[in-house]
Parts: sequence; C-alpha cells; structure tokens
Amino acid sequence: MEKSPSLVGCSCIIASVCVGAGMLGLPSSGAGAWTVWSILAISVTMIVMTISGWMLLESFKHYDLKVSFNSVTKDLLNSCS
Repeated sequence: MEKSPSLVGCSCIIASVCVGAGMLGLPSSGAGAWTVWSILAISVTMIVMTISGWMLLESFKHYDLKVSFNSVTKDLLNSCS
C-alpha cells in the first residue's frame, strides 16, 4: 500500500529548506562582528557550500536520473563499511 505525499509534509520540507540554520545564523553572528569578519564568514560559508554541492554532483552522476539522496547515501556508506 503506497501513501501519497501530503501537502503539509511537503510544505514543512520546503519551509525547513528556506529557513535554514545558515540563513538565521549568519546575520545574527555578524551583527556583533566587524564588516570584514562578516564578509569573511559569509565567503567561507559560500566556498564550503559550493564544494559540498560539487561533491554531491560528483556522487550523483554515477546513478540514474530518478535516484534519491537517501538511496545514494545508503549505497555509498554501506560500501565503505
């Protein structure tokens, strides 16, 4: 028996992606810092997120188009242990 996704569940996922810890954490941590330190923190965060996106792209290119993040993670982590 398959359940169809609910509107509330989909809305919660979209809301949690939009209001992430990075969006809320960077402005409040940069409020007490100088401009240079805030720019440095945002730049480092941008670089780390770009590199992690490249790593995700590298791991996803070996799988089919309709594969999920969960199945790729299970496949990669099970092969390491």
